[in-house]
Amino acid sequence: MDLTIPVVQGHNLYLGIPTVSLRSKRLQFKYLVERVVKHIQGWVTKMLLRWRIPMSFCEDIENGVSQFLVGVEMGKKKMHWKSWDYLCKPKLIGGLGFQKMDEFNRALIAQQLWCLLQNQDFLSFGVLKERYFKHGRLLEASLGSNP
Repeated sequence: MDLTIPVVQGHNLYLGIPTVSLRSKRLQFKYLVERVVKHIQGWVTKMLLRWRIPMSFCEDIENGVSQFLVGVEMGKKKMHWKSWDYLCKPKLIGGLGFQKMDEFNRALIAQQLWCLLQNQDFLSFGVLKERYFKHGRLLEASLGSNP
């Protein structure tokens, strides 16, 4: 019985993971960073008119990251050796440099606001002006009944 399985030369990825182990971890996981950045950029363009993410979602994301870092052993969570606040400190002062999701979300909102203020000829600026601050300025707009 002949299986005739073709030989493929030079698989770079298998199930989205590099098949070759590189000496440099930075190079080895570069594809992962590129994929995450690509997805985030897609989210930004899709969510341009969306604003603040609910705090409960931010907490859920932070809990998921925290549990991933700590792990599970025999069905039980392992002990957290450092608080999430400590892990969110910059690397230069001993933390791991993680972002708090609520602060990150506020930074993205500020970036969107800055973009709108700098590009008032964009269609998105016109739409927001008609919806939220028809007779005023962007920075003076009230929240409204359906933000």
